[in-house]
This record gives sequence, C-alpha cells and structure tokens, in this order.
Amino acid sequence: MSIKKVGLSILRGVLNEIEIQKWLNKNISLKKDTLFIENKKISLPKNGKAILICTGKSASSLAYAFQKKLNKKIKHTYIFSPKKYYKKYPLKKTTTYLGTHPKINKKTLKNTESFLNKIENHKKTDFYIFLISGGTSSSIEKLKKHISLKKYNQLINEMIFSGQSINKINRIRTSLSEVKGGKILKFFKKNIIFGLYISDVPTNDFYTIGSGLTAVQNKAKKTFENVKNIMIADYKTALVILKRQIKNYRFNLHEISKPIDEDAMLLSKKIANLVHRQGSKPFAISWCGESRIAVKTHLRGGRNLHLTLLMANALKNFKRPFFFVSYATDNKDGTSPVGGAFLTHNVLKQLSQNEVQKALKKFNSYDYLNQKS
Repeated sequence: MSIKKVGLSILRGVLNEIEIQKWLNKNISLKKDTLFIENKKISLPKNGKAILICTGKSASSLAYAFQKKLNKKIKHTYIFSPKKYYKKYPLKKTTTYLGTHPKINKKTLKNTESFLNKIENHKKTDFYIFLISGGTSSSIEKLKKHISLKKYNQLINEMIFSGQSINKINRIRTSLSEVKGGKILKFFKKNIIFGLYISDVPTNDFYTIGSGLTAVQNKAKKTFENVKNIMIADYKTALVILKRQIKNYRFNLHEISKPIDEDAMLLSKKIANLVHRQGSKPFAISWCGESRIAVKTHLRGGRNLHLTLLMANALKNFKRPFFFVSYATDNKDGTSPVGGAFLTHNVLKQLSQNEVQKALKKFNSYDYLNQKS
C-alpha cells in the first residue's frame, strides 16, 4: 500500500470515529438519574426536568444525541447554531435560533434577547444543561450598551485576520458582552446548571471555549455555587483515536503532546526539523492545536491549507516518501469549502516553489491546491 493510501486511510479512520453524532451515541448513557459521558459520571437532580441549551457548530447534533439519551427527562431544548453548520434532526420540543459565524448580526442579538425572556417562564425545580461547542461565541450574544454591532464585528474581524490567539480574541468578546464569561447566569433563578463543554481551543480553558458562557471568574464563584462545568471532549479525544489508527501500521510514533498554538511559519519549520531528525525506519508524527496566520487579503484559504503550503517549502529537500496532512475536525478550514489538505512527495514534485510562494503571499491556498489536485 502506498504512503498516500496509508495516510488517507488513517485520516478517514479518525474523522469517522470523531464524527460528533457517532461519538455521542457511543459515549453517552443514562442510568436512573446518573448521566455517563465516556469516563465521566454526572449526578442529575431527581426532581424537576432538564432544559437543554445547545450552542455552537455542533449544537443540533448535541441536541439530538442528548434528547435520545435523556428522553422524557427533558422539558425543552434551545439550539443556538451558525446556520451553515446546522443539521436537521427529528427533534422534540425544540426552539432553534440560527445565526452567523464568525461574525454576529442583528438576528444573533434578537435571538439571544428572545431566549432570555423565555427562560423566565421555567420553574425553580428545573435544571439546565448547557452543551457548549466551538462556534458558541458567535451563536449567542448580548452586547454591552456602549458597543455597536458594527464596531464589535470590525474589532473581532481585525483580531481574527491579524493572527491573534483565540484566547485573546475571546477575552475581548467576553469584556464586551452581557452574557459571556458566565454573565448569562445572572438571568437564571437559583436553578442547578451544568456546563458540558466540547473544547475546540488548545488551552482547554473554560473561559476561552465559547468565551466561557457558563464559566465565572474566581471572585464570582461563590455567587454561582449551583453551576458545575465539565469537559466532555477535547483535543486529547482526537489524539487517542489518531494514535490507535496509526498503530494499525508499523510506524515509530512521535507524539507532540502539548497542543500547538503558534505562528504557522514557525510551526512548519519545527515540524520539518523534527522530520529530518527521525531515523531510517518508517515514522509518524502526530499533534493537534491551531497554527496562527496574519491574513492580509481575503481570498479562499485557511490555517490548515496555509500550513500545508508552508510544508511544501519546508520539506522541499526531504528525499523520502512522505504524507503530510493538516485538517480541521469540524471539516471547515477558514474561508475555503474544505477541511484542510494533504501533501505527498509526489505532489511536491508537481509544485513550483515560485507559485507556492505567490499563493502563500496572497493567502490563496485553496484555489492553488485545488488547481493542482
């Protein structure tokens, strides 16, 4: 089997296992009043009904999976999802709010206001389960009075395209919001609240994922002792699956355990140096996280596509057969219609280094790689 076929087989295997609906169905169960999620055990209140609040790119999938598992224990479900990521499922007693990503619009603000008015009608005995996934920051929002929608979007857009880390971007989002950073909790009664998080950030920080929707800062923790935040999946989930897939083949595995969060150019050089230091036996290098790029033009591309092109330059003198892939687990890389790209020694031979540099300079990685594929 060629190195390309092996690489694509590993990638497909990982994507198949981390497909959100499949993963949730496999790892969630309810026994009486105890919710089990993989190796985590959550004791739910015996009295009262559950109200699900599902936010982000995986909101509709989370709603469907938890409705199936909790069934009659659920009173109502609210979904906040970017429209382009919303999937239709046969949901019961559900209010759906569709928005945009990564910007917010007037509808996002209107949706949030409508939701905050509705929660006043629920009973004190009801409990809330927030299911928070990547994309939450743009799915639900109530801005502070002195911030206009136009200025907010302009500021966040500038930060995204300047290559700022998601930690910095979401800290700014939180400072301008009346609901982020746990501020949404003030709109609830003294109900029991569970914040179940699927992390899409390298730091696995509750205050960064979804701009910390239910994550209160230290000083306010005593005020909200009824809130419990739990990480149900993160980058380690994908890495464990990747490691298992790689083990199906006889590779010496080098794992970069610390999640990546750095400039894409620096990352490409580090990976290339690591590649050149490996021995003569077949090897694999695995890592996860986010590379950062400062985008100066708005053509079609993304961090994974851009990193793949950078690797075309970094590995130009590597003589052995290889397979490199950089892929977004939500199947959406930047402004492109794909999740990422792969590179092999044979593909590299077909690329002109001058053309690669031009595509990198224009941040037009998708169109260039698509033309060559």
